[in-house]
Amino acid sequence: MSLCYYSRMKKVIVFAGFSLQKYVKIARQLFPKTSFDLVCIYGREPNENKRNNLFPLFDKVYDIATVPPELLDLVEVVTCTQERDMETYIDLLTRLQSISKEQSRLWKRVVNKKLFKETMCHLYPELVPAVAKFLDIPQFINKISYPVVIKPTNMTGSSFVSIIRNRQELTTYLNSVSLYDSIIKKLGRIPELVIEEFVSGPQYSMNVYIGKNGTVYYCPLVRVVPAFELGQNDTYSALQYNTDLSETELQPLRSAIEKITSTFKLSNTSAHFDCILSDSGWKICEVGLRIGGNRQTIFQLSHDFNHFKNDLLNRLGKPIERGVKQKTVVVVQKAPQTKAYLKKVTYSEPMNPKVNFLVDKQKEDDPNAGPVQTGGVTAFRAFLSGSDEKTTIECATELYDQVEFEMKAD
Repeated sequence: MSLCYYSRMKKVIVFAGFSLQKYVKIARQLFPKTSFDLVCIYGREPNENKRNNLFPLFDKVYDIATVPPELLDLVEVVTCTQERDMETYIDLLTRLQSISKEQSRLWKRVVNKKLFKETMCHLYPELVPAVAKFLDIPQFINKISYPVVIKPTNMTGSSFVSIIRNRQELTTYLNSVSLYDSIIKKLGRIPELVIEEFVSGPQYSMNVYIGKNGTVYYCPLVRVVPAFELGQNDTYSALQYNTDLSETELQPLRSAIEKITSTFKLSNTSAHFDCILSDSGWKICEVGLRIGGNRQTIFQLSHDFNHFKNDLLNRLGKPIERGVKQKTVVVVQKAPQTKAYLKKVTYSEPMNPKVNFLVDKQKEDDPNAGPVQTGGVTAFRAFLSGSDEKTTIECATELYDQVEFEMKAD
């Protein structure tokens, strides 16, 4: 069957880059195979696991350089679920003329940790932490007010993000050639590093759907507890849970988000905003044009709505559902503090009858385990849910504290 004939039969839903299997399955439930094809178009080299487990779920898979021009005429929706695929997502939208060249330029700035803050510093400096190029450190090394954060500009999640508390720690980091080499190996490219003002205060994440006319639809607020708040020297999110703040506290956050969506001309997309409620007000640390990690499960259990389904429906201009709060859901994640071969993960299941418990990830026999700030990943993840927020969070914190890792001896 020719592509031209085939095109008259089906439309196409595109995943820009890679995804989790559950998202592909949700798309298939929403878009029947008789009317739509699911297509993966990737811009970074897939590993064997993605080829074997993810690609068979799609009707077609293409490298972005090999996409047939005729296929682009069939595209109904382009979505993105992975941070490292956001540039591929923007490039596809540009090729489809779904966004203008000006939007493409602005969208690439907003997902870049350095360029986003540089742009905002000219317009709304009160809304972002100060930032500078990592290579500029020698020029102002004597003027640095500690602590500061060093991180890659984009596409790494929490990996290789370090809090530097004094001049000695900075010198150690600057001399860590092996660390920099491991970043290159993991990313497959030379990253740009930035040094950023450390902002004190509770961290949050706000997920939104942005309509075709720029209207912002808000998801439930998620509190993010980094590992360093729980006594572990790392910056990844150890706990995440849905929570509420007062309207007095939320309104300035919404105002900040809407200033950003307007400045960068965001429309017809999902986005998440990582932010900190500091003593001087909200600071927006970064923006991702995708659904946020773990939010699908959090919102499904806490508010009984399908986050990724909403992502797709919003892109089609159809109504979304955001539900009402039914439970507090806490994600517990933990990574080893030692960079070594991980043999075993041990924990005791929370016994409180008011709290439900589900293990989502237990990564044993891992040769690449270690702190997230050195390129490791969380080796344990569980979801706890309960009707009482305080009790559920207490159980989650206790679980985090007693998860232990057995490492292989040298």
